[in-house]
Amino acid sequence: MYKFVKNCADVIDWVDLVANLAGPGTPAYIEPDKWAAKKDYNEIAKLWCDADMNFGGVAVSNYEPDRDYPNTVTHAMENLLGLTHVESWISRINPGCMAPYHWDFDNPNLVNLPGPFRRVSGFISEFSFGHVFIVGDDVHYKHSIGDLIEFPDIRAWHAGANLGLVPKYMYHFIGY
Repeated sequence: MYKFVKNCADVIDWVDLVANLAGPGTPAYIEPDKWAAKKDYNEIAKLWCDADMNFGGVAVSNYEPDRDYPNTVTHAMENLLGLTHVESWISRINPGCMAPYHWDFDNPNLVNLPGPFRRVSGFISEFSFGHVFIVGDDVHYKHSIGDLIEFPDIRAWHAGANLGLVPKYMYHFIGY
């Protein structure tokens, strides 16, 4: 079960940040046919194939700090959460697309860090019909810009979907 952490809209202007993401920068796009081929997703790919997953709707774009948006966001989140940054990114799911049932990564750098690790995700675009985020058995729907939730474990199974008409953006932060 995830837990609500706080709202951080008074710390970071997410509306302005998201508006600038739509500019000339190109996010790292994970193509649908490449999801199942990801080396660190072998267990997940098997689940998807056994479920006869429609990979045509699997599409997520990721924005990286210091490449696609200012690293000041990372520092602000470190201060706000009282954590040391390990990894962060902004995800975008376009209308009609999804990030299916998965956990995100097996970062080898985590082995050499003190931990324990925490994962916090934030809703950074205005809620619109069809913006859904699921962690474990909990469905998150109807958020406010800046709402932050913490995963029960950094490798908690989760998924996101956009059944609406405007892109869905989220911020993800892993730290210790």
